Amino acid sequence: MIKHVFVYGTLMSGLANHHVLKPYIKAIGPAKTAGRVYHLPYGYPAYCADGGQGEVTGELVELKDISKALASLDQLEGYYGPGCADNLYDRIVRPVTAADGRIVDAYIYAWHDRESLAALGVPVPGGDWREYVRHGRADVLQPRYYFAYGSCMDYDGRITADGYRDHFAYLGVACLKGWQFRLNKLAATGQHVYANIEPAPGSGVYGVLYRITDSAEDYLDGREGYPRHYRKEYVQVEMGGKTYYPVLVYVASPEFRVEGAYPVSERYEKELKKVAPRLPEPYRGEFIGKIEKCAKLRGANSFGPH
Repeated sequence: MIKHVFVYGTLMSGLANHHVLKPYIKAIGPAKTAGRVYHLPYGYPAYCADGGQGEVTGELVELKDISKALASLDQLEGYYGPGCADNLYDRIVRPVTAADGRIVDAYIYAWHDRESLAALGVPVPGGDWREYVRHGRADVLQPRYYFAYGSCMDYDGRITADGYRDHFAYLGVACLKGWQFRLNKLAATGQHVYANIEPAPGSGVYGVLYRITDSAEDYLDGREGYPRHYRKEYVQVEMGGKTYYPVLVYVASPEFRVEGAYPVSERYEKELKKVAPRLPEPYRGEFIGKIEKCAKLRGANSFGPH
């Protein structure tokens, strides 16, 4: 039984129709599949398997309530059944490669009238429609949010010094439930660590919620070393009795996560402690305690796993 769907257009996280898919998501992550994607004049894309030529970037979604999920997606995509001449899209099955290298058979909604695509649509360079619309199709995008849990909580610090203050709208302090704050992202030098978050049922991370622009995300990509050092995830946060989703957050790539105690640099310690007063107790005390534990290791002859 097929349990996954590959989405490459407005159903992706942060885009206009993601709310249709959201109730049926069991798991979601970045993925790719062979084929081509075209931008249509109607403001949405069309996929074509195209004999395996090219590559399309999107998200692989593991579904719950599969029959209900497919019914909702079929309605959105104008799919009425196998071989139906009235289909706008056909629901086909294709192998999809997840970010961890797994190859999964997944449903994909492919444009029914393949012969019309070359004349009707514009090929999307690189096969990444999200990136394509970021630079000129704001009408398909939702407001974009970013959750900072480390030094980027300091709105008046490096963000301002680097000239990006106007691209970050400070909204307030929010809570990300089901995650925990760690200092276990190893620096490229291997000598100290940076902040990271990891899933932890029953825990929570407090940080700053921003509304951001395209330029802000580009800036963050560079600052966080995306995609090598940190990867992107989209999460749900709560603030003032309101839920925000999808919210961009950067999570350390597995190859840069370490166990045991490692030092933080003096500069990074100061940056984190500067923003600590924004955070509520008792989280604030725990946050500072973790920083000071790592700070004491500076100058130690040995550190790391024990």
